[in-house]
Amino acid sequence: MQLRVGNCQKRPAFRDLEIAMHPDLSRILLLPLPDQLQAVEDLWDHISAASQPLPVPDWQQRELNQRMARFEQNPESAIPWEDALRQLRNP
Repeated sequence: MQLRVGNCQKRPAFRDLEIAMHPDLSRILLLPLPDQLQAVEDLWDHISAASQPLPVPDWQQRELNQRMARFEQNPESAIPWEDALRQLRNP
């Protein structure tokens, strides 16, 4: 859903969408932004600390397999992580 504002389109704000949400989420959305971000970080820390591995969707596993196959066919095409990060930060 998009709204037209002047000559540009604007997506409605999350809080303006009428969707069913968990009551705790609606309370989090009332917090100041720094507190909302802290709640997201805390939730992610809790999820990532779970003893079971997070599931990888089939589409993502296929993509990973394709990328690994391309790398194995041409390992010289890879660059060190530091170089990749530098390229991302300074395009």
